[in-house]
Amino acid sequence: STYYSMLEKNKDNQMNLISLLSKRPGEFARRLDMLLRHRSFDIEYTLQEFGKIADQVSPNVLLQLYTFFQNRNLYSSRIFCIKKLYYNRYVEVDDNRNDIPDDIIERVCSVICDVLSRIYSSYPRIENVYLDESMKNYAMPMNTRNKSKGNKTLTFGTRIKLDEEDGSFIRFFTHWKNMKDGNDKRVDIDLSVELINEDFTSTRSVSWHDLYGGRKFDTYHSGDIVTAPKGASEFIDLDYIKASKYFRYGVICNYVYTGQDFCDIPECFSGVMFMEKKGKKGVVFNPEFVKYKYDLTQYGSSQNIALAIDFKNRELIWMDIPRPSGGIYQVASGDGMLVIALKEALKKQMNMYDFIKLHSSHVTFVDDISQSEFIISDKENATLKPYDVEKVTASW
Repeated sequence: STYYSMLEKNKDNQMNLISLLSKRPGEFARRLDMLLRHRSFDIEYTLQEFGKIADQVSPNVLLQLYTFFQNRNLYSSRIFCIKKLYYNRYVEVDDNRNDIPDDIIERVCSVICDVLSRIYSSYPRIENVYLDESMKNYAMPMNTRNKSKGNKTLTFGTRIKLDEEDGSFIRFFTHWKNMKDGNDKRVDIDLSVELINEDFTSTRSVSWHDLYGGRKFDTYHSGDIVTAPKGASEFIDLDYIKASKYFRYGVICNYVYTGQDFCDIPECFSGVMFMEKKGKKGVVFNPEFVKYKYDLTQYGSSQNIALAIDFKNRELIWMDIPRPSGGIYQVASGDGMLVIALKEALKKQMNMYDFIKLHSSHVTFVDDISQSEFIISDKENATLKPYDVEKVTASW
C-alpha cells in the first residue's frame, strides 16, 4: 500500500486521515480545504492539528495558502493558472465544492499568519526599520517567472492609486523596431484597450479594428502602424474618469500581428504616462510624464496582457501575463482568456506592508524615518523597494 492509497482508504476517518497527513505537513496544507468542507469532520480538531505541524510547511506554501483562503468565496467559479515554460494559461471552471463559512476562513488565515510569525522569529535581527504605508499598494511577490524586464517591474495583482494631480488622461504606449535580418523583416505590434463591465459580461475594444470604440468617453487611438523600419509607436489616450461611466475595467494588451516572439524583436517596450489632455499632436513620449515603462522581451511569447485599470477605484492593476506564440488570437478582443485573467488579477493579495509586519519578532520598527537605519518604501532613498523582488524573496 502506498501513502496515497492509505489516504484514500481513510478519507472519511478524520483521526486516521489527519494522523497520516501530519507525517507530511506540506500535504496537510494542500488538503486543508478538503478537510474543512468535509461534512462529518470536526473543524476545531482539524485546525488544532494543523496548527501543530504548520511551522514545518514551507513559508512560500503558507503564503500561497493564505492567498487561496482569502479568495475562497470570491467567485462562484474556480480559476486555475497553468504555468508553462514561457507563458501562463488561465482556466475557469464551475465551483462545486461545499461552502466554508467566512468566520472559519478568517480563523485559518489567522493561524497561517501566527505560524509565519513564528517561523520568521529565527531570522537575523534588524533594528530601526521604517516601514512606509505606501507598501500597502504592492502585492507580495509569489512567482516571478516570465515577468517583463524594467526598472520598476511590479508583482502580479499590485494596485497603484491614480493621483489626481497626474491628470485624467492616461497614455498607453508601445514602441518597437523591425527585425534587423531574416526573411520576415516587418514587425507589426497592435496596442489595444479592452473595456469590460463590472459583471464581466460586456466588452468593447479600442484598437486598430475599432479606433473609435471609446469615442463616447473621449478616447483617442494613434492609428494602426504596420511596420517600423526606423522605429514606430502606437498609443492610446484614455480619459479614465469619463470611461468609468460606461465600463468598470480597461485591460491593456500588446499582440504581435506578424507573429515574432518579443525576445527576437530588437527593440520593444511599453508603458504608461499621464497627460492633462489627449495629445493628437506633439511628441509621443515625454519622460517627465512616464509613470511605468517595461521591456517586452519574453521568450516564446508574442502576446502580452500588460495591466488593467479599475475606473471606479481609480487604480492601476499590474498583470504582465505573457501569452503563447502561434496562437489563434491575432487581436486581443478575440482572446477568451482575457476576462479570466482579469478576474484572477482582482483577487485579494497579501500586500508588502502586511507581509513585512509578520517579521515583527526579529524587526524593530520606528515611526520616524529620520531615526531609521533601514527604510522599506517605494521612494528612491529606500533600502528595500517593492521592485527589489529578488531581495524580498531571498532575504524575507
